[in-house]
Amino acid sequence: MGVIVDANVASEVFAPDRTEAGDAFRRWLNRGGPSLTCGGRNLAELRKVGAFRVWEKTAIRFQRIRYEDSQTVNERTDALIEEDDCESDDQHVIALANVGRTLALLERRTPATRLQEPRLG
Repeated sequence: MGVIVDANVASEVFAPDRTEAGDAFRRWLNRGGPSLTCGGRNLAELRKVGAFRVWEKTAIRFQRIRYEDSQTVNERTDALIEEDDCESDDQHVIALANVGRTLALLERRTPATRLQEPRLG
């Protein structure tokens, strides 16, 4: 199992000036919560965020990140787009969740929504 962070909230989790909720989420990842699941377009988007790239290097060393096959994720993304039956406008994130069998998804639904602290247990 893993969790997914959408690129639109990556700075709230990985940047030095991250939000309180983002910091709690990052601590959860770093302290043995589920690993971060990445792949396909999601990984390409996350790697555009410098703070994520810094965290990724450490996460690899401590096995806190899991990579799904990008080709498989992208094929599933394309299928979701073609089916036109996905309510999300982030089909690449839904595809990654489907391929990676993830536990949770962290994304912002509207610009006014703030991240909430993860409720564990």
